[in-house]
Amino acid sequence: MGFIRGGLVVLVSSLLFLAIFSAGIFLTLSYSLEYKSVQPQLASISKSFITGNAVSQINLNELLAEKNKLFQEYCKNNSEYVFSYEGKTFVIPCELAKKTEGEIVDYGINYLINTTYYKERNCAFFDCLKKGDFMVLISEKAKDYWREKFYFALTASVILIVLLFFLLEKKSTLPIMTGSMLIISAILLMKLKEIILILINFLLSSEIRTQISGIILLFLGEAKKVAIGMIVIGGVVLCFGVVLNVLKIFKINIFEFKRILPKPQNNIKELKQKKQVKK
Repeated sequence: MGFIRGGLVVLVSSLLFLAIFSAGIFLTLSYSLEYKSVQPQLASISKSFITGNAVSQINLNELLAEKNKLFQEYCKNNSEYVFSYEGKTFVIPCELAKKTEGEIVDYGINYLINTTYYKERNCAFFDCLKKGDFMVLISEKAKDYWREKFYFALTASVILIVLLFFLLEKKSTLPIMTGSMLIISAILLMKLKEIILILINFLLSSEIRTQISGIILLFLGEAKKVAIGMIVIGGVVLCFGVVLNVLKIFKINIFEFKRILPKPQNNIKELKQKKQVKK
């Protein structure tokens, strides 16, 4: 019976560690894919691609030169200028007519990021990927998808903790185990980005290494923030477990100490007997 219980404890503990680590990854992906985190990273990647790609730069300059006259003329009587470029529709406010080409490019990039991120998709996350819509990976749908997975992993962790509570003979060790798992998972999560970057540097050529590294930073940008939160929670749970065990030991010592001390009633009787002897 003890062997079976021990095996179940090891199995449930392993599953709990995987659930906690998965919850950390899912929460990292969800936080990293929020628009306020995605927009600066994508804008930087897009600008570096345009400035680093001669063909794209030439096409963009030609497009701006071609559209500039139409843009200026159209904006005399309208508030927005709409045009298509490489299958994408852009809506440029006419208030940008007096801006420089670089500022118009920045607006176009940000407009494209915004429309792509918040695009309504009538398909589930992985169904969109199967259809070839890879931009769903950096969309609001992806953020919501990973957030749902986080809640699933969190629920699984709670269930496993409850199950582990009933399996452990010493219940007071559960907070120590849970806190330790949280801290170890957080450390792994914090180092995950570095491990992936090392693999990229080893496997990929320097030409595409920078762009891939930027994408990794995009998906794991909030890993440190999540890891710190997990370490704080894990530390609190671990300290609670240690204090619980210390109090348990302390209570045992007090109990034993009380057994050693003579009973108060006996002391009173002895004092009365001494007084009678003196008299």
